[in-house]
Amino acid sequence: MAQKAKFKLLSETVSHDRGTNSTLNYNVELTDADNDVSNYVVTDYYNASKTEIVETNIVKYEDEGEYIDIDSPLGKKILTFVNG
Repeated sequence: MAQKAKFKLLSETVSHDRGTNSTLNYNVELTDADNDVSNYVVTDYYNASKTEIVETNIVKYEDEGEYIDIDSPLGKKILTFVNG
């Protein structure tokens, strides 16, 4: 029987840029069906009033900044996990 992929939330941090912009960062670990482990950083960028996400980026940590398309199957799975 094949193992299913598993996500694990490693940390969640909020940062502020000079008091006007804020970001929410999620560090996520993915163990795939082959037991390969990858780490991703999901960053939500909020508007100045901190009421709406205006941009989201996903970066694969090991590959020195490889961006994952948020509309790709992997991007959608990561966002579903983080926002779930």
